[in-house]
Amino acid sequence: MQNARDISADEESKRLFDMTPGKNDATYNRLTAALSDDATLGGGGPGADSIELVRRRLTPAERESLTQKSVVAILDQLSFSSERLQNAMQRVGYLECQVEVLQENVRQMPELRAKASRTIILERENAALTEVLEERNNSLRRREKQIESKEREIELLTKIMDAHKNHLNRVEADLVALEGKPWVRFMAWFTGSKLSR
Repeated sequence: MQNARDISADEESKRLFDMTPGKNDATYNRLTAALSDDATLGGGGPGADSIELVRRRLTPAERESLTQKSVVAILDQLSFSSERLQNAMQRVGYLECQVEVLQENVRQMPELRAKASRTIILERENAALTEVLEERNNSLRRREKQIESKEREIELLTKIMDAHKNHLNRVEADLVALEGKPWVRFMAWFTGSKLSR
């Protein structure tokens, strides 16, 4: 359905180009005068050059030649315009493809942002857990060092105990040897002391 502007434009064109007698006679007369053989070129006053050009009649061959030149020029222009239009259409297709890619990227932006935020949170948690794990590893190393030092102390104390046991065994052997001597028995009997055996 036409809108009011299109209807008014149609009425205006009908009014201007209505060729019925009595309507726009001035416009009709000007058009017929311009197309008549006696009309001057350029619409100006009658000059010698324009009159000469009007009087000169073109032969059919000249008209054909002029038409061929004009057609060739127009066809060349159309071919050039067609190539430019084809190149422009290719560029438009490429740009439409780029627009689709960008629109797809824009549609994926919220998901990518969510993934990026999750990644940042996971990296922070990973860093915190790594620090805790490193601290525990350091604590375990310290405890292992303490255990090693305690084990060395235990080995040293074991050697000391073994040395004391050996010394005690020697002392017990010396006591047994002393108790076996007669003067020690005499002294024990004399003092009323008891021997170990």
